Amino acid sequence: MDIQNSRNKIYVLRGIKASIGVMFKKIKEGEIYVLDLGKEKFEIIHTFFCLKPLDIVILDEKLNIIEVHRKVPPFRFIFPKKSFRYVVEGINLDIDRISEEVQSSLVS
Repeated sequence: MDIQNSRNKIYVLRGIKASIGVMFKKIKEGEIYVLDLGKEKFEIIHTFFCLKPLDIVILDEKLNIIEVHRKVPPFRFIFPKKSFRYVVEGINLDIDRISEEVQSSLVS
């Protein structure tokens, strides 16, 4: 799938930007933030300083969905059950298309 044909605007964050994620950002529906940890890790995810409830999708290195958390309110913790490489954050995410959209954003 070509990213230009996507209705969503996708931002890939790496390094320290991936650690910060969407904290303090006024994200809108249609914006997808892909946090690339660089390698599979086991970490706790939080929504501290996020301004709106978020959909959070956790993916492994092969972009398989591990967990989905819908409408997670600000100032909450998520304790993933396995290690992961990617975290996708957004509002009202289309879970059926998320792996395709992430894959296309990482290729381009």
